[in-house]
Amino acid sequence: MDELTWPRFHAAYQRIVRRIVLGDSARDDERITRLQDRLRADGNWFMLHPKRHALRRELFARTRHYLELSEPGGLARAAAETPQTTATDPVAQMQHWLFAFDAAPIGAYLALGLLAGHPAQADKARADHHYLRACVLESQRLWPTTLAILRDSTVETTWSGGWTLPAGTGVVFYSSFFHRDPKNLPYADRFEPEAWLDGRAEADWTTAPFSRGPAACPGRNIVLATSAHLLGALLHHRDWQLHSPHHLGPGRPLPRTADHTSLRFGVQR
Repeated sequence: MDELTWPRFHAAYQRIVRRIVLGDSARDDERITRLQDRLRADGNWFMLHPKRHALRRELFARTRHYLELSEPGGLARAAAETPQTTATDPVAQMQHWLFAFDAAPIGAYLALGLLAGHPAQADKARADHHYLRACVLESQRLWPTTLAILRDSTVETTWSGGWTLPAGTGVVFYSSFFHRDPKNLPYADRFEPEAWLDGRAEADWTTAPFSRGPAACPGRNIVLATSAHLLGALLHHRDWQLHSPHHLGPGRPLPRTADHTSLRFGVQR
């Protein structure tokens, strides 16, 4: 029996991302992924961390190389062929597309854990791409990778509780609370991908794994499509046995937190 671990899965997913965003020749360019990870980690310190100009120049030079190659099938080709103005920066735009996939491997890996723990849903997912997308959305609802959504109220807002916020007030929505609120979601602590197919989840704006409204993540569709296709390939002609310290099966409430790096899978044809 083979074994799938988080490092193996994450490396494979990043290889796929590089091919989608930059083109097939970028599939083995792990350096560009490491550069992005390093600079993003520095960015978490806001203005407190010294700027790494040399790393940024190298990252942009590597990205520009793939834009100039303009291979068929990649987003780099689409960016290179899109009419540009003096304000257009395709090299920087590619960083945004790569960033759109930043947390995607986590959601996909947790979705695989849920499907391994729920054989009935796994059987449905093998035959239905839309159901697979719903499974990925559901993993992001259960364990959101964006822990808080930040907004500014542009107009004076009155909430259902009767209190009023003046225009310009900063608001924080804590995703993990709203996604697991049993008063609002009867399925709060169970795996319910059907909620994304019958309209229940979409109708509830407190459920927002990719945010909502004008500031919704523009990478939602491509991330969901990529993760669903990958999971479909993994489920095809394979049986997955979950080895995990977490209970991800039916019968009792799913844990409020889950360490994706601890999941391991036994794989059989």
